[in-house]
Amino acid sequence: MLNIRYWAINIIVLNVLFLDILLKKIFFTNASEEYFIFGDILKLKLATNSGIAFGLGFNYYALILIYFLIIPVLFFALLKAYQQKNNFNILGFTLIILGAISNLIDRIIWREVIDYIDLKYYTVFNLADVMIVLGVILIMVNSFRKK
Repeated sequence: MLNIRYWAINIIVLNVLFLDILLKKIFFTNASEEYFIFGDILKLKLATNSGIAFGLGFNYYALILIYFLIIPVLFFALLKAYQQKNNFNILGFTLIILGAISNLIDRIIWREVIDYIDLKYYTVFNLADVMIVLGVILIMVNSFRKK
């Protein structure tokens, strides 16, 4: 039986996933809208990415195939983290998997990823990207912590 920590992790991450999907829908349907959060340094606006990270081009069908190859591997790593009761890795793999699924949904529906967080001196990204990066960082920190 899953303990309360695992339920809390999953509920929090699922809420972030739903927020990401909602924001993508809002920005995709209101493409001309821009919301300035912190001057021109941080704003929310629509940007689409048909390639991989940082707008690098990549074949659409190859990307879909990669998603379907990587997500099951990550899922098995998540199951192993549950068996080991490793909370950092559980959170990390859950973030990565659900972030990847959110971006996969975009690719299937719109054939590109919907981005909306615009940092002035960086690229435009979305919450799913943040989830993936944060998940990788958690897993890396946990692996260094063990050593």
